[in-house]
Amino acid sequence: MIETLKIAKETGLQICSGGIISIGEDMIERIKLAFELKELNVDSVPINILNPIKGTPFEDMMIISPNEIFITLALFRIILPKKTILLAGGKENALGNMEKIAYECGINGCMVGNYLTTKGMGIREKIEMLESLGLKFQINMYNCN
Repeated sequence: MIETLKIAKETGLQICSGGIISIGEDMIERIKLAFELKELNVDSVPINILNPIKGTPFEDMMIISPNEIFITLALFRIILPKKTILLAGGKENALGNMEKIAYECGINGCMVGNYLTTKGMGIREKIEMLESLGLKFQINMYNCN
């Protein structure tokens, strides 16, 4: 996969690549991921948070604490200061109303709507939340069906 990302970047494509946290990795592994993405010069980094689903190999996995999530997000911002870091799937389950804090930790993008296996916050609710924080934002629409 890394070779594919390198080839795509060399041809002038913008690269969106990130990962899922809270799947049993430690902070060192998350930091290594951030540095690998920096080396690949990705343009945007979606950070997904595990949402344990019954019947999957991770159904009994405990989600890391919101504080550890926020530290992870802040470290990604420090390591990738000029990149778009997106809060993606699992944020509603892992953070709930504390999602707002993620934007203070350096998140400067988010995915909205439904994900592969779970439902997410709708666009209207997300806009209201961002406006309540006083954030300026733009909407980029992508259909990933």
